[in-house]
Amino acid sequence: MTNVVIDNKIVKKSDALIKARYSLNPIALKFITTIIANLKISDETDKEYVFKVIDFANLIGVDYANFYKEMEEAVEELLRKPLHIPKETGWLKINWISSAEYVEKAGMITFRIDPKLRPYLLEIKNRYLRYNLENILPIRSSYSIRMYEILKDWYNTFNRYNKKAEKIVDIEWIRKTLQIPNSYNFGRIKKNVILKSQEDIKKYTDIYFDFEEIKTARKVTHIKFTIHSKNPINED
Repeated sequence: MTNVVIDNKIVKKSDALIKARYSLNPIALKFITTIIANLKISDETDKEYVFKVIDFANLIGVDYANFYKEMEEAVEELLRKPLHIPKETGWLKINWISSAEYVEKAGMITFRIDPKLRPYLLEIKNRYLRYNLENILPIRSSYSIRMYEILKDWYNTFNRYNKKAEKIVDIEWIRKTLQIPNSYNFGRIKKNVILKSQEDIKKYTDIYFDFEEIKTARKVTHIKFTIHSKNPINED
């Protein structure tokens, strides 16, 4: 077993992982993202990891004494809500972790990562997103966290010479990628996803964005995002 020490706050996620379709609650999403930031490329394929709950509670600023139930729910989400990763040959559906065990007296969670998921977490050879973990820790909405990663990735991809970046995307792509319920019409998507993420991202992260609705036959079908960096001179 290997202890996961939270000493690295730089997240690296593969392009395929950013574009994957999945939905997790905020605690589960922050938990798996923290794990990703602190895994090692040299780790063996079937390695069992040990994660101290108190370390994660301190990281996100919550009361450790009342955090166990939330962590149990987060682990259950990671076990039962698979990712859908599009591939050139088809797709891959896979859970974030293959097993997990809580040791109460030690206050630790042990878990394993499916070998098929490892390349998307560790073996980053081509394009990947890089950002500081602290950008997402204060955010309470999973949609806002996912939108931040997607917008940050677009900014890094399409931005030139530290200027704004623009991207037009289909509403249905947003719905599928973020796994938004079919019961959400555009009004709810705009309020609960786009406007909420706009507020959260501007308040907590290193970027901000504006958006424009694009209609087809009087129906909003696409969104044009304009993404800005708060510190363009300091971009990597």
